[in-house]
Amino acid sequence: MPSFRLINIQSLVIEEFDLDSHPSYIAASHAWIDKSFPSDAHDLPKYFGGRGLKAVIHQCIPIVRYCWIDRICIKQRDRQDKLQQIPLMAQIFGQAEAVVVLINARICSALAMREEESYREHGKHWQQGYGRQLLVRVMNGLLGLSSTVWMSRVWTLQEYLLGKDIYWIGLDLIPVKINDHRIDRTRIMELVGNRVTKKDADYIYGAMSGSGVTLDPIAGETKQEAWRRWWELAIQKGNIRWMLLPVDGVPGDLTEQRNCIMPYFATRHKVSASSGLDFVRPLGSITLDCGGVNILIRRVGSVTALQRLGKVFESRDGRISRDIKLILFAESKTELSLLIATAFGGGRYSAEQIHAIAYVLRKSYAPTVAHVLNNSTDDFHPCCGNVYNQMVWDDFMQLQQSQMIGLNEGIGYLCQINSGPDSPVVTSVLVIGHDQLPAHLEALDFEAKCPDSRSVLMVVSADE
Repeated sequence: MPSFRLINIQSLVIEEFDLDSHPSYIAASHAWIDKSFPSDAHDLPKYFGGRGLKAVIHQCIPIVRYCWIDRICIKQRDRQDKLQQIPLMAQIFGQAEAVVVLINARICSALAMREEESYREHGKHWQQGYGRQLLVRVMNGLLGLSSTVWMSRVWTLQEYLLGKDIYWIGLDLIPVKINDHRIDRTRIMELVGNRVTKKDADYIYGAMSGSGVTLDPIAGETKQEAWRRWWELAIQKGNIRWMLLPVDGVPGDLTEQRNCIMPYFATRHKVSASSGLDFVRPLGSITLDCGGVNILIRRVGSVTALQRLGKVFESRDGRISRDIKLILFAESKTELSLLIATAFGGGRYSAEQIHAIAYVLRKSYAPTVAHVLNNSTDDFHPCCGNVYNQMVWDDFMQLQQSQMIGLNEGIGYLCQINSGPDSPVVTSVLVIGHDQLPAHLEALDFEAKCPDSRSVLMVVSADE
């Protein structure tokens, strides 16, 4: 039976255990360039990594007495030991009570903005001044972790997913638990694009065991070919979110064989992340035949495009301004402002709140145009009029962080869905990958919903 080494956190002594018989432990994930750990276990208390692991144990899992750190538990100058231990790392991470990701930055207060209420109440703090500077430092810390050789290898994705729990900890020594196991496991395929492999198709093979959808490798297969086979198998197994992603407006490899609902390999991470969807349960059985998908769906109705909206506004320095673009969309027109508020509100707001949003859209138009023409959009503030309008507008803009993602890449159209004379007309936003809007469109319902229960429909061309 293979054995591996663990460090006793209290005595700082390295002990050896069988891989199938060992005490509970945590495993460290870190960027070597940060030098978070020493080479000698007895020096752990002097280093950020040692203090970070001890903080996670003390604050979150006090029953644990051992830890695994690759820099110490694998003999770095012993080639034979590395050959024996490195193949065991997937099991080592998989059997750990938790994987601890160490970031060489203060992350806890910045990560608080992921909570909607925190951002809503303190949004300006994160957009301006010290709060924005803090976010920049944190993102640089995350970039440092993701750009290292260790983190760039495909198989480290598996180790991350195999952990029972994931804790992130920064220099403030306050652990943040990340519950990635609530999301669709196949979304690991979003991440493989920035991983380095010696073999082309290893992009797919290296991540798919973590996705739960596995392929038999084919000698000489390209990553595009492996991606197509993985996508087809994932759909057959019921992972239909991968056929409900936004249309990709950026051409991929022109030699890549695909159909209109399969994302390009090169850009599938962008459209997957912008979909707002997690796991989508199919309504019935699924079969693939001659490049087509046979699946049970529900027709919602015909789709009528009311007005071209375009993409999200981007300033000269590259900053995306969703509020500015929404105001420009509305053109200071009362009816159009109400339609914009309704469409981008996604059914979240009452009639009174819709009118409050429309008021801000109208009243802010002239100042917005002036700031755009003067290239002073950083100084722009919407004209809300009163505290109530400001509160509703802040909530509306918080929602747009997920609602408007598709407009970063695609072209938006204000549209209405008509299900028949006995059903209300639904105002919504259609995003396509190009400016050639088909004449006849139909909306289809797969019962796909965002985490906040908003429905996502597929709109297809009915011209043929």
